[in-house]
Amino acid sequence: MFKFIVLLSICIKYGYSYPEGAPQSVCNTMMPNHDIPIQQCQPKYIIQSDKSEYNTNDIVRITVRGSTDRDYFKGILLIAKNENNQQIIGTWSITNSSIKTIACDEKENTGITHVSNDDKLQIEALWHSPSVLPEGNTIIKATIVKTYGEIFVDCFNITLKPKQNNNAPQVQSTIINTERDTLRKTNTNVMWNYANNIVTVTMNTEQVNIGEWHAIGFSLDQQMGDEYVFICQVSATGVTSLRRMHTKAGKRPPSATVEKVNVTSAIYENGRTTCQFSFETTSQQATDEPAPIVTGKDYYLIYAGGLLRTEEQVAKHNLTFVSSKTYQLQNSETINIDESVTTTPMPITTTAASTSDIRGNISWTYTNGVTDVKMIITNLKISQWLAIGLSTDDAMGQDHVFICQHFSDNTISVQRFLNPDGHTRPVLADVLPNVGGTFNVSQQKLENGIAYCDFTLSNFVNAKRQTRQLLIPNLSQTAPYQPLIAMGNLDSSNMLIRHARNARTALSKNVLLNQPEIINLDELVTPTPMPITTTASPASDIKATVSWTYTNGITDVKMVITNLKISQWLAIALSLDDSMGQDHVFICQHFADNTISLQRFINPDGHARPELANDLPNVGGTFNVSQQKLENGIAYCDFTLSNFGNTKRHSRQISFPELSQTASYQPLIAYGDLNSSNIIMRHARNARRPLSKNVLLNQSETINVDESVITTPMPITTVSPATDIRVNVSWTYTNGVTDVKMIITNLKISQWLAIGLSTDDSMGQDHVFICQHFADNTISLQRFVNPDGHARPELANDPANVGGTFNVSQEKFENGVAHCDFTLSNFGNTRRHSRQISFPELSQTVPYQPLIAFGFLDSSNALIRHSQNARTALSEKVLLNRAETIVYNIGSTGSDSTALMKAHGIIMIFAWIVLVSTGILTARYFKKSWPTRKICGKAVWFAIHRTLMTSVAILTLIAFILILVYKKGQWISQKNQREFAHSIVGILVISFAVIQPFMALFRCNPDDDYRFIFNYAHAFVGFSAFILSIVAIFLAMFFTQFNFQANKEWAILVTWTCWLPVIFIIFEIIEYYFEKHINNEKTNSYDMNDRHGTGTTKTDTIESKENATKSRIKSFFLLVHFIIAFGLSLALMILIGQA
Repeated sequence: MFKFIVLLSICIKYGYSYPEGAPQSVCNTMMPNHDIPIQQCQPKYIIQSDKSEYNTNDIVRITVRGSTDRDYFKGILLIAKNENNQQIIGTWSITNSSIKTIACDEKENTGITHVSNDDKLQIEALWHSPSVLPEGNTIIKATIVKTYGEIFVDCFNITLKPKQNNNAPQVQSTIINTERDTLRKTNTNVMWNYANNIVTVTMNTEQVNIGEWHAIGFSLDQQMGDEYVFICQVSATGVTSLRRMHTKAGKRPPSATVEKVNVTSAIYENGRTTCQFSFETTSQQATDEPAPIVTGKDYYLIYAGGLLRTEEQVAKHNLTFVSSKTYQLQNSETINIDESVTTTPMPITTTAASTSDIRGNISWTYTNGVTDVKMIITNLKISQWLAIGLSTDDAMGQDHVFICQHFSDNTISVQRFLNPDGHTRPVLADVLPNVGGTFNVSQQKLENGIAYCDFTLSNFVNAKRQTRQLLIPNLSQTAPYQPLIAMGNLDSSNMLIRHARNARTALSKNVLLNQPEIINLDELVTPTPMPITTTASPASDIKATVSWTYTNGITDVKMVITNLKISQWLAIALSLDDSMGQDHVFICQHFADNTISLQRFINPDGHARPELANDLPNVGGTFNVSQQKLENGIAYCDFTLSNFGNTKRHSRQISFPELSQTASYQPLIAYGDLNSSNIIMRHARNARRPLSKNVLLNQSETINVDESVITTPMPITTVSPATDIRVNVSWTYTNGVTDVKMIITNLKISQWLAIGLSTDDSMGQDHVFICQHFADNTISLQRFVNPDGHARPELANDPANVGGTFNVSQEKFENGVAHCDFTLSNFGNTRRHSRQISFPELSQTVPYQPLIAFGFLDSSNALIRHSQNARTALSEKVLLNRAETIVYNIGSTGSDSTALMKAHGIIMIFAWIVLVSTGILTARYFKKSWPTRKICGKAVWFAIHRTLMTSVAILTLIAFILILVYKKGQWISQKNQREFAHSIVGILVISFAVIQPFMALFRCNPDDDYRFIFNYAHAFVGFSAFILSIVAIFLAMFFTQFNFQANKEWAILVTWTCWLPVIFIIFEIIEYYFEKHINNEKTNSYDMNDRHGTGTTKTDTIESKENATKSRIKSFFLLVHFIIAFGLSLALMILIGQA
C-alpha cells in the first residue's frame, strides 16, 4: 500500500502538467498550474516580430526561438494584450502543426499554445491586429516552459505600436529582445544636497537608449551587494521611471523595497535622462533589507548600468564604477562619472606586479599600549600598491592587512583591510566591528619619490564587542604573527588588482606588535617575479641535477642532490600539466639514520598522500633502483625505467595514464620534511615548482635544480600533544535532554581536545565540541560546525540552524583534570533561520561516528589546526538519545593503538594457519610413522601434536588478552555487524582451544570401553575450532581499522582455503592407495580412523613398522604443507603489520 501511495504521489505531478497545451484558465495570469516557483529571467530565448508598427487588420509574424541550438522548450503560451488596460487584443493563426490556438476570455483564437511536450527550438505564429486600433501600445507576452520545473513568465515580451499612435518615441530597431547589444558607454553626473534629514539627488545620464537602466548606490565596502540602489530606467515605449531597490541577496537581481522613494522628476529627452529624487536619512531598519542610509558614515558611490528584460526587471549590469574615495551624505557633492571611468569593469583580475626597484622598510615602536607603524617605500610607482599582512601562518587568509597605495592622481593612501579568505577581495576593516585595536592614519604622503604610509594601532583592550563577530581572531598586540609582504597594481579607478601568485612573500621570523620591529624590504621585494624566501630549515643551499639517458628501451636516471639534510626529501614528478595530481613521482629521502632511500610513487590526487607504486599494478614501466647512497654530503638516487611495452594488465587499474617513454611531461620539483618515523610530510604550498620545459623519457635530458627553483619554506606542521592524554566522554538521555560530560586527564595549557559527531569516518560536515585549556589556566568549551574538513571550523553560536540548543553546564580545571560538561536539548523546537548550514542538523535519532582530535592553541588562544595523525575515527557509532560512554587514550593514537590489534591478528594467524593445521595432519596421518623413535618416551606423532596444540592454546590466550586490553574490557557493539560477528566466532575458537587440553587431561585409558567418546569429542571440537578460525579471519578482512581493500589479502586467504582440502585429499589418497595395494603390518595402536572406537591398543606405542615409501611420501607432503602454510601466514602477517 505504501509503495502504491508513493507511486501515486509521483504521478500526480505529471498528472497536473499540460503536455497538450495550456488551459484557457491561465490566459490572464500567464502562470502554468505547475505549483512550482517561477524561474528568474535568463537570456535563453528570443521573441521577435517582423514589424514594430501595425495598422488595422494587419498581420504580424511572431517568432519565438532559443538563443542557441541547445535552448529547447517544451511548452509556450502567447497572448497579445493592450498596454493600458491589459485586455486581450487581436486574434492568432498558426503556421505549423506544433502549435494551436486557444480561446481566452471565451473568444476564439485569442492565444497560442503547444500541442505536445516535444522539444522545440522555434515556433512561428501570426497575430492579426483588430479592425479598430486601440489606445496605447500592444504587448506580445510569452510564457515559456523549458521543463516541468523550469518556467519563465513575463521574461520574453515585445511591444508593437499602432501607427496612429505617434506620441510615443519611435523604436529605432525592429524589436526589443534579449539579443540586444550591450549597453553603450555613457556620461553620468550625480549631485546631491542635504537639508532637514532629507537628501535630494539628481542623476543626469547622456547617450541613453530606450530599454536601458542606470543606477547609483551608496556602499560601505566598495562591493555591490547589501545596499540600496536607485534605478533610473527608460522603458521600451520611452517612459522614464525611477525605483528604489535593494541588493540584500547579493549578486541576484535587486528586490523592491518597503519604503518607496520620493520621485521629483524622471525625464527622457533627446537621449538624456534626468532622474531627481529624495529620501530620508532617519528611516527605520526594514526586515530583510540592508541597513538604512544615514548621515555621518563614509559611503563609496557605486554606479552600474545595463539593459531591461521587461519594463519591470533589470538585466545584469555590464557597466560599473566604484569611487576611490568616500562621501558623507550631509555634505553636498557633485560627481562626474565620465566615459573613461565607466568602462572599468568591477571584477578583480590578476596582473603581474611590475615591482622594478622597490626598496624601503616597515618598522614600528611600542609605547604605552600604542604601536606606531612607519612604512617607507621607495619607487612605488603610480597605480601600484604594497601591503603588509599579519598572519598566524605563512599563507594568505584570515589576516590583518595594511595597504599603501599610490593613486593615479599622484597621492598616497593607506588603509586597513581584513583578508578572511586568501582567494577573495580583502574587506575594508572600517565597515566591520571588532577587528582588534583602533587604526589611525598619522601620515600618507609622497616626497622625493618616497611613499610614507604611517599609522598607529591602539585601544586593543577597549575594542567594543558587537553582535556581529568575525570568523578570524582579532588583531592582538601579544600574539606572534608571521609577516606577509605582497604587492600589485591598481586599475584606472584606483581599485586593487589582485597580486600575481609570485608577488607575495612570507617572512621567516615571527613578530609582535608590543615589541619594536624592522622589516627590510630591500631583500624581499625584487624585480618580477618576486622571490619566495625561506622560513624554517632553509633550503636555499640545496642544489640538484636530475638527468637521464635512453638506450635500447631503458631510461637511466641519475639524481644528484647537494645539501639534502637529514629528515628531508626531494622529489621529481612527471606530470601532464603544471599542477600536482595524476603524476608519477620519484622521491629521494634522507633518513634519520643518515641513509638514503629512493622510492617510486603515484599521486592520483594533488591533495592526497602519494601511494607507493609497488602496491599498484600497471603504472607503466619497471622501476629498479641502481644506487641510493650519501657520500661527501651528496645524495645519489639513481634508477632505471624499462619494460614499458611488456607491462601486464591487471584487473585493478590506476585511474590515470601509465608512465610512457613517448609522452611529453612537465617536470615538477617538490621538497619537504620527514617525520620522526621517516614518513613523508606534505610539502608547503610554495615548496613545489613546475619547470617551464617539457621532457621525454626516450631522449637524454638534464634538469638543474638550484636555489632559483627551491628557495622554499619548510612545511609548517602541528606536532601532536603529549601522548598521556586520556578522555572519557559520556552522556545520558532524559526527557529530550542529552547531558554530556567530558573528562580529560593531562590536557596541558594551550592544548585543545575535540569530539566530533560525523556521519562518516572523515572530517567535514560534522558537529564539533571543543574543550580548550587557555594560557591563563582556565577551561573553555565551545560548539562548532565543520562544513569542510579542510576549512577552519565555525562557531555554532552564529544564528544558523545547527540542530538543538547547546548549553554549557561546567567548564573547570581541577587536580589536573579538565571538565567540560554541556547539554543538548530543544531539538524539535529549533527555529529555522534564513541562513542555513549546508549539511544536516544535529539530531538525537541519527547514529554518528565519534571523531577524536587534539591540537594546540596559539598565544591568543586561537585554535591551531591539528596534525594529520592527531585525529582518530572510532569504530562504534553512537546515538544522542541513549546513554553512551567513549573512553579513549590519546597515547594509543596511531601505531600504539593499533599495535595491540595487529599483535592479536598476527598471533592468531600464525597459531591457526601454521600450528593447528600441522598438528591436525600429524595426528591424523602420522601415527604409524617413525615407529622406533620416541620423544620424551612418547611416540613422535604424539609429542609433535601435543606440543603444537599446547602452543596454540597458550598463543590463543595471549592474543585474547591483547585484544581485551585494546578494547579496555568492553565488548564490541552489535551495531558493527562484522566486528561483532568476528568477536562471537572468535570467543568460540578461544573456548574450544582452552577446552581441548583440559579434555586431554581427563581422557580415559586407550583400552577403556568409552574411549571412543573422547576420541570423537576431541576430533569434533578440534575441527570445529579450526573451521571457525578460518571464518574469523575472513570476517577480520572487513575491519575498517585495517582498510584491507587490495586483492593480495583476499588472494592469500582464498589460496589458504583452497589448499586445505587439497592437502587433506592428497593424504587420503596416499592412505587409500597403500591400504589397498600393500599389506600393512598389524599395529596395536588405536587409529583415529577407527570410527567405531573398537581399538584396544595404546596410543603412545607403535609396534609395527609403516611402509618406508609411504612414510617418505607423507613426510614430503607434510613439509610442502608447512612451507605453504608458513609462507601464506607470513605474507598475511606482514600486510597486517603494514596496515
